[in-house]
Amino acid sequence: MSLSELGVGGLYITLYVRHHPPVKNNSHWGLYHHEDDKARGTEYHVKGIGQGWIANHGKSPRLHQSRYASTRILYTTKPETHYFIKQNGVRIFSGFLFVGLMQITSIPEDLKGYGVKKLRTYDNEINDREGITCRVWLFDVLKLLQTPVDGVRILECENLGDLEQEAMDLGKKHAQAAADNIQPRPINLSQFLLKAEPTSGI
Repeated sequence: MSLSELGVGGLYITLYVRHHPPVKNNSHWGLYHHEDDKARGTEYHVKGIGQGWIANHGKSPRLHQSRYASTRILYTTKPETHYFIKQNGVRIFSGFLFVGLMQITSIPEDLKGYGVKKLRTYDNEINDREGITCRVWLFDVLKLLQTPVDGVRILECENLGDLEQEAMDLGKKHAQAAADNIQPRPINLSQFLLKAEPTSGI
């Protein structure tokens, strides 16, 4: 199985615990956009530097850093699935302290440029925004994706508060396993996507 099987255009919330043992409701938040069928994607997030914050987007290096000898692969289309994907012998989505992924939408190819522009909207004004954190930045960006363009909304979720709570619940559920580096890590489909698009299980 290759990383391309995640689905071109998929946009995911990424979570990382910050401590071992994990501290309740203290995760690092980001977004991962799976961009094309050559298994390339970009992670979008901001991080604190000194007294301020900077954009630290890039080609998902933290999601591709661990190597293991195991060849076990498990895949399912059910709402929550634990699996890892091997590509050229590299086990990915398995970095230390990585909690998991939760897919929240897919960015259509014809709106990719627009979507990426929105994801980078606040890059040069992060520290001008009151109360900024990685989580606040993430939901500020998602609000932009709720705005229709040519009659299409990239993010159909109506209630970002519910989406935030769902991601926090995911973080709580898997925080200890992430801190203990138990593999594989979970990849989830948001409940609001499940309601919008019924799926069949294997």
